[in-house]
Amino acid sequence: MSRLSVALRARLRPTWYRLKRAGYRMQLRAERRRRASRTYQPQATDGPLDPPARTATTAAAASSMQDGVKRRIVVDPPQLLRRDRPPRTIETELHPHFQFDLEHEVPEMAVCELPHGRVWGETGAIVTAENVLLEDLSIAWQQDDKSRGQHPIFANWRYHPVHPLPGRAAALTTDGAQLYYHWLFQLLPRLDLLERAGIALDSVDHFIVNRATQPFELDTLARLGIPREKLVETRVHPQVSAELLLAPSIPLHGSQFSQPLVDFVRGRLAGLPRAQECQPGARRLYLTRAGAGYRHVVNEAEVRERVLARGFEAIALEELRFEEQVQVMSEAGVVLGPHGGGMSNTVFCAAGTRVAEIFSQEYVAPWFWFLANITGVDYHYMIDAAAPRPELAERWNLGASMQVDLSKLDRLLDQLDTA
Repeated sequence: MSRLSVALRARLRPTWYRLKRAGYRMQLRAERRRRASRTYQPQATDGPLDPPARTATTAAAASSMQDGVKRRIVVDPPQLLRRDRPPRTIETELHPHFQFDLEHEVPEMAVCELPHGRVWGETGAIVTAENVLLEDLSIAWQQDDKSRGQHPIFANWRYHPVHPLPGRAAALTTDGAQLYYHWLFQLLPRLDLLERAGIALDSVDHFIVNRATQPFELDTLARLGIPREKLVETRVHPQVSAELLLAPSIPLHGSQFSQPLVDFVRGRLAGLPRAQECQPGARRLYLTRAGAGYRHVVNEAEVRERVLARGFEAIALEELRFEEQVQVMSEAGVVLGPHGGGMSNTVFCAAGTRVAEIFSQEYVAPWFWFLANITGVDYHYMIDAAAPRPELAERWNLGASMQVDLSKLDRLLDQLDTA
């Protein structure tokens, strides 16, 4: 895409959003007039005209208040996670983002039964028949400025006709599910909670997902035995109501990996034993982001030349089917790559595999170090700049690209060879 077209799209985007919001307001006014008419007859597709009346911070609180929660099946008790395996780095000091949250309590994991529960919006907010938003089942990490600390369902509320579903429907939706990391660790493991709650997947009539169009989405659902005809996508039906909605907890709580989550992804999904039962392979992999839409390595050609000379093979994981990604990563002895969704596949590495991550100084996210503390891989990292400024990481610029300092890269490669 040319710079001119990018600039034009950026210029027109606010106008486009204003027109969309105006269209939603007109739709809502028309629906209010329809329901106020004398000839109005209620229909199954009639949805609420207003946002949820109130919010329950946790489904457990809603269950105790009987706000539309029929039953809550506890699967895992709260768990205290300790990260006692510090990362290795060539930096002069450990980045602050690797020094916080060294202990974290993962809350109780459960499955809620919600008679006539609803799933609202493309990200899948969970609302009970009593019009109560269950906030802990309605992740919204991509909040915009209008939300001001509230769940976006209130700032972005719009009327959607209801798509009614007979029988039992499982809500798997989560914010960011179009991204591999969130699909793999937030959406799919909700199926594990259903099974461990005693709910057979073949007894569920519908599975509500954000979307199911990308190869990794279709491949992973097929491996878990979910037929396409049972899928309901919120991108097509932005408000769904089920005769009985099954709403599991979202397992990746605050990017805190747990042993049951990792066991599900490695075992039930990928067919691998625990990482501690495997031995590192011989392959040296460089996970390139050359084909990604953002967060590039600016000097990719120079970096690739350096690592290929050290015996690495460059892999674009997005070009492989899911089964191929699992095989490649399980055969690795060393993995190097810029921070991104591809590093999610380090979950398939054996314990002791050397994994090194490259960060932009504007975005240092320790999520895969968190994962390494569960799988037992030997985690290393570097920051792209020759003299990084830690305060820049507070910008939390998710799309920041990397200009990798080559002398630091050489030192990182030396460290990996001697680890």
